[in-house]
Amino acid sequence: MGDSVFLAPDKRSGCVSLIPCESDHLISRDALRAEIDLYNRIQIPNSLSKFFPNRDIVFLGVGNSIEVWDREKWKDYKAKPSFRELLASKI
Repeated sequence: MGDSVFLAPDKRSGCVSLIPCESDHLISRDALRAEIDLYNRIQIPNSLSKFFPNRDIVFLGVGNSIEVWDREKWKDYKAKPSFRELLASKI
């Protein structure tokens, strides 16, 4: 078996995280293992395509993983106040 990553969907935020498979432990029960091909590509399974209805996506590097977002969902997520902003508004 070649290199692979876990594809971990986050139903709450609407993104899918690509996390390196450094062990055989699943990240979450919804995570899927995907192989990296000879051209360093990863095919996102059809079961996760509902996360990207417009096929217009954004890739974000977060720690040692990559998040894949539908562009509209990402814009909506960015528009929400952060925890820090919410906390500051209470002080």
